[in-house]
Amino acid sequence: MPQSAYSSRVSSSNAIYSEPTVINPANLAYVRGKSSHIAMPFNALLILLIIALLAIGSLQLFFVGQSWLTSNELEQHGVNTQAKVSDHRFYKDNKGFQHYNLTYTFETVAPNTSQPRTYKNEVGVSQATYNQYQPGAKITVRYVSADPTNSEVANQVGNSDANILLALAGLWLYFGAGVLLWFVLQRWKLHRTLERRGQLIIGKYLSGQAKKGFSTNWHHTFEIQYQFVTPQGRLISDKEVYAKDLWLSPETPVVVIYADDKHYKLL
Repeated sequence: MPQSAYSSRVSSSNAIYSEPTVINPANLAYVRGKSSHIAMPFNALLILLIIALLAIGSLQLFFVGQSWLTSNELEQHGVNTQAKVSDHRFYKDNKGFQHYNLTYTFETVAPNTSQPRTYKNEVGVSQATYNQYQPGAKITVRYVSADPTNSEVANQVGNSDANILLALAGLWLYFGAGVLLWFVLQRWKLHRTLERRGQLIIGKYLSGQAKKGFSTNWHHTFEIQYQFVTPQGRLISDKEVYAKDLWLSPETPVVVIYADDKHYKLL
């Protein structure tokens, strides 16, 4: 909850109220002159989200890379042969994306032997390929002669689209992680600037408003509108968002740390 605290840091020209309200209790030590650091925003969840986005994006790009390496090896060293479709199936993953698989068998001479052997493989294919080949149908597959377990459906339509989409999704996750990292660094830069050059000013709480979340029955942010006068006499009105309710009476005095018109924060 917000707490009142007299601040010896506040200049006398601005100290209209003797006990301004500190919105974030973690800043009480700074306001009272007992600490040289203001409270940093709670960035742990953002950092975890950045790590998660980078991890998922890396996995997606890894799978795309592995698929490309496999396709490249088959393209350069592959041998085409006729196979028989033994089964096909489709399913939805937990994200709702549809996947199509074919299972086929083919016969060839096993490496380093003269004996024929039957190989079986299940591979992901495009929807067009899935619809074209029913169980029992003949299909052309490509395999690596040195390792017949490495095979794929040859010349299938639209299979590269999935890899392209997966790569783009991975890059978008990287972009999202970059945006969040930039946001975290900007907040860190603001706090360092305020600690180096900031001075405390008494402002006033204007109003508060709960912001609804995804559910209509609860909110997850609370917006505070406040106002203060700079040492140069300029009136600045702004708003900040918090993760919990911070209801105060209108005109309640609050503490603002101010460095310039672009660098300030409600404490």
